[in-house]
Amino acid sequence: MEFKCGFVLFFGLMLISFETSTSSAKLPSYFRICRHDPNIAGCIENFLITLKPKLKEGIPELHVPPMEPLDLGEINLQTTDNHGMLNFTNLKVWGCSDYTIKNVMVDLSRHIFKYNLKLPRLYFEGNYDMDMRLLAFELKDSGFMKGNLSNYRGNCLLHGKKINRNGNDYLTFNKIQISIELGTSEVQLDSSLKRNLLISKAIDELVVNNVDKVIEDMKPAIERALAEKFLRIANVISRNLPYNELFPSS
Repeated sequence: MEFKCGFVLFFGLMLISFETSTSSAKLPSYFRICRHDPNIAGCIENFLITLKPKLKEGIPELHVPPMEPLDLGEINLQTTDNHGMLNFTNLKVWGCSDYTIKNVMVDLSRHIFKYNLKLPRLYFEGNYDMDMRLLAFELKDSGFMKGNLSNYRGNCLLHGKKINRNGNDYLTFNKIQISIELGTSEVQLDSSLKRNLLISKAIDELVVNNVDKVIEDMKPAIERALAEKFLRIANVISRNLPYNELFPSS
């Protein structure tokens, strides 16, 4: 979930990387132009620090959602051994605006964007539905959950291309790669079902007391699910900004 935060930062990064054309009134006046800065990475990183208040509230004119709270909606996950699944709905995250972004790389000729992200502390809450197996136990449960994620890091790589629509060129994204470096996690489950004592202990042992192991096992599924979600969102946003405003010919 920390990478939805990262995606919002990415779009701010992309916009401030390029000079705008004569129709640049569509972009907010507070966007800093970094394309011709000799230290473009440093320019972008410094600007993203000053951009925090705007990203926290959202930028509706550019369809950038607010970061506090950040609404993740629904995420469906399956363990790597296919012996369990976790579905999350109404998932919201707080703390995304307290970010650190480093190692920015922008390849204009290939439309590639890369950066590293650190989020010191996130709080999340939402609904869960699990169907998992632990030893001889089949664990099915649903309810409300909340928890904290601390010192999570990630690497994001986005691949774009130019397309023509109705006579205008636009930037579209065909691939997003996400790699998560886990920190520490804690979670609290409030089941909506009547559990017996044995099942309650098994669920606590599987999820609550071993949440870092559960997240580690599901990391590939988390990365894939978030990449698919962000790819859709990236293209919804970028389709509203003509290419010549982001990549002018002069």
